[in-house]
Amino acid sequence: MKQEVPPDITIRVVHISDLHISEQLISSTANQVKAPHRYGHNFKAFIALDAFLNNNPWDVVVISGDVSRVGSIDSFVWVQTWIDKTVNVGASSLGLDLAKNTNRHYVIVPGNHDRFNGNLKQTSLDDYNNTFPVVRSGKVVAFSFGAITANFHVFDTSDSNRTFAKGKIDSYDLTPRTIAKNSLDIAVLHHHFIQPPEQKRERSTELTNSQEVANYMLSTGFDGVFFGHTHKSFVDYLPTGLITRMFPAKGQEAAFWKSFMPKKIIDWFSVNPTLGYAREPTQDGKYPSVESYFTYFYIRDVLGLDVSSPADFRNAAGFYAHLETFSTRNNLNAEIDKLKDRKMLVSMAPSACQAEAKRNGFHMFDFNFVNNALRKIDTSVYEIENGQCKLAKKSAFLVQ
Repeated sequence: MKQEVPPDITIRVVHISDLHISEQLISSTANQVKAPHRYGHNFKAFIALDAFLNNNPWDVVVISGDVSRVGSIDSFVWVQTWIDKTVNVGASSLGLDLAKNTNRHYVIVPGNHDRFNGNLKQTSLDDYNNTFPVVRSGKVVAFSFGAITANFHVFDTSDSNRTFAKGKIDSYDLTPRTIAKNSLDIAVLHHHFIQPPEQKRERSTELTNSQEVANYMLSTGFDGVFFGHTHKSFVDYLPTGLITRMFPAKGQEAAFWKSFMPKKIIDWFSVNPTLGYAREPTQDGKYPSVESYFTYFYIRDVLGLDVSSPADFRNAAGFYAHLETFSTRNNLNAEIDKLKDRKMLVSMAPSACQAEAKRNGFHMFDFNFVNNALRKIDTSVYEIENGQCKLAKKSAFLVQ
């Protein structure tokens, strides 16, 4: 039996999401009944989370949006104080005190609730941006761990559309990004861009441009993507090519699945595709294949080259011919095939401490590097019950 080589460097990342901190830190049951949308957090669960983070080693905490319940400035300031310093609440002293600890870091992005400004519709991030680092197009938050740089590519998926939960990433933010071999590259956003197969699809809370975002995330070559929003947990390490095949052809899901997938995989994913978003049709109303769409987005969004969309062609055959000419001219076929074999870590964190969530919790990852290359990812799923953080599931994924 081949002995496992110990890692040269391990970077531990804790992924939490959807804190939903209310204006009032400790709210009574009576207040929750009167205004449940304003008193959204489970304070007992938050104390458990704080205790875990203060009593266990980690390098980076990622907070993937919905810091606040209704976007109140008080809740933002309180969370920022909790991250950088300590805060006393009754008999409890809470806080990560990162201002004094240069060996620990945090990454944070806004969610739809952070745009509410005290209301129940998305308007602006003014209060959030006055408290936390502004997420701008192309922004990367980087930390060094020996010879390895951990790059967190941050995205703002909240949208000033005055809706409650739908989100969007503007096209100008889906720009080509450089992914180095000896680095860790994680995309961080709030809204879900895939729909885990065992979970019910939540159409009313999706990104309005999910197909575009999903293709971009998959084709860029990130080591992983972290998000939340659904308050449900999902962790897996999947081949990019497998995920791209889960775009259902409109009205032809069954035939598509049978033609591409082994029966055991079909059974595993059941009838709910991981990615369930419509693609752009050609002029005759037909939809190009998912494989061609993946190539299209890779050329357009990752390489930043001028490639025509399906709507520019009378039929799918014309679109395919255009892509083939493009791929041949730029010698991209081998590069795209290699990318489809690459696996990507998907972490959809549950709500850490929202009061109404069926299950509170968070995820933790050990990224193990050998000879400056990522070789293994250890994953731990924690649930918070009765004020205690309990390990619910542990897995290990080998990196090719």
